[in-house]
Amino acid sequence: MVFSEMLFEPLPAPIPQEFTIEKWFDLERCVAALFYASGSQVFLQGGSRPDGGVDLVALDGGRATVIQCRHSRKRSGVASLRELLGAMVDFRASKASFVATAGFTDEAIRFARRNTMELVDQTTLNAALSRHRYAQDFLEAIDYFSKKCPKCGA
Repeated sequence: MVFSEMLFEPLPAPIPQEFTIEKWFDLERCVAALFYASGSQVFLQGGSRPDGGVDLVALDGGRATVIQCRHSRKRSGVASLRELLGAMVDFRASKASFVATAGFTDEAIRFARRNTMELVDQTTLNAALSRHRYAQDFLEAIDYFSKKCPKCGA
């Protein structure tokens, strides 16, 4: 399955409470905190500046994952995934994850399967947030990443 089997594995039971993500930088911070809580070092890329198709880079055991977060009402298409695949090569990353609150087109899902890219939709993201919501390392990461200004990174 394209949707992640590891960090973003869906819960078998219904999600007890939906996590509200109102702005693009809230989404980036939540995803950064999830990767941090799973043991990765996480680096924010562009903020409000152009980021070359990569919002976050997570390092785990010397292996890099490039992450693109898309907060929109429109499903993400194959063009966005192609851009992330190119960034994966450019960053010499071993993995690429695309998080999109509105989900993905069928063509994008087929593309991700062919290129072993991780796709995370809102339902899968909510499941991960439900699992980590009260974990101390997740809460510390949310606090840390929330202190970063999305415009300048300070």
